[in-house]
Amino acid sequence: MSGRRLRHVNAEKKLEEWKAEEEERRFEKIAEEFLKKQSNSLKKKNGKDVDNYLEKYREETAKSMEEVDEAVKASIDLCKGGKRRVLHELEAGSKKLKLW
Repeated sequence: MSGRRLRHVNAEKKLEEWKAEEEERRFEKIAEEFLKKQSNSLKKKNGKDVDNYLEKYREETAKSMEEVDEAVKASIDLCKGGKRRVLHELEAGSKKLKLW
């Protein structure tokens, strides 16, 4: 066989293989479309979840900030009330030790 006929025969074989794989390509295309739809629906669903998560995070943050403010105010009140006075009275009455 000459080169021209060999090319023609090889081209026909490739065409037959391509036609045989047509159904597989169609199924792959359907599967890809399905996966895209699933990923889009998950993105939409996760978008709502992210909003809910952010809302919960903001609520918890605000609550913890309030608790910290209350704790700081309580500790300031304790320091003003009794502990500092007691410490100053103890320091005034005690002798300082000399190291030398």
